[in-house]
Amino acid sequence: MSNLKEDKEEIKVSVFIVAYNQEDYIKEALDGVLNQKTTFQYEILVHDDASTDNTGKIIRDYENRYPDRIIAFYEETNSYSHYWDFGNRMFQTASGIYAAFCDGDDYWTDENKLQMQFDFMESHPEYSLCVHNSLVLNAKTGESGLYANYSTGELPQGYVIERAGAVFHTSSHFFRFQEWLRNHDSTDTYDLARVCYLASEGKIMYFDKCMSVYRIHTKESWTENITNKYNLIPDFINRLSFYKKFDEDTDFRWHENVSKISSGIEYQMFYEMRAIYRNLSFRRRMNLWLAWTVDCFGLYPLRTWIKTHIGI
Repeated sequence: MSNLKEDKEEIKVSVFIVAYNQEDYIKEALDGVLNQKTTFQYEILVHDDASTDNTGKIIRDYENRYPDRIIAFYEETNSYSHYWDFGNRMFQTASGIYAAFCDGDDYWTDENKLQMQFDFMESHPEYSLCVHNSLVLNAKTGESGLYANYSTGELPQGYVIERAGAVFHTSSHFFRFQEWLRNHDSTDTYDLARVCYLASEGKIMYFDKCMSVYRIHTKESWTENITNKYNLIPDFINRLSFYKKFDEDTDFRWHENVSKISSGIEYQMFYEMRAIYRNLSFRRRMNLWLAWTVDCFGLYPLRTWIKTHIGI
């Protein structure tokens, strides 16, 4: 096989892996991608987000062993909160016509995954996204189950937009990458945005074949961090902001679907905030009510003084 870094025009698929403190899992993620059997060339772009364990060392070892296949990015400081920054660097480096994803604690289980999705997209230009089923594996309990229960076939675009985070997993995404780059900026790169925009731009094909594993409750994972309910509120706010932008960008063609998901997010946010409020001390509750009264009735001369003294 020719050196992919010197023969970029031959690369058909770019696979993106993002990892942070996943020394127990990153080998399985890399092996699952490297074991793919394809008739085309593909590259693997791996990002280590300043891991404090051996994740970076493991990635570097693989990079040295597979210089014709792996391109690695190493951060000196953690940059997760600026995903679009390092995501954009990776995207601008990638050469594939198509893109696929696998987080550092997940892995692919079918050696024909890429070839299957590639063949379908090549022969169906009307489809903007190709996905498949995944196995959900609880890293703490060992329990597992299928991610979805849909039949093989086309998924309704509006339904996917309404439930972008729950219809299929990121490890199954496969789409026309270069076409995506021409139409979107770096702020549209994260999972929710990518799925919604792709769903609005073409059909979605779903294969009821389990070809990847989605691990939950691993250390540093999103599923582990959301157990702290205080982290949910900013996530809800960000999602609502995204859907407002998406609604405007798509000329409100999917407004009914956006309204449904936005209403659901607002309800969840209210429910979580209520739970948080109930766990506060009586004094803290009174302080919050006092701050709310100041803002609600426009008691501007008192606002700064009151908020400073009650710690709001």
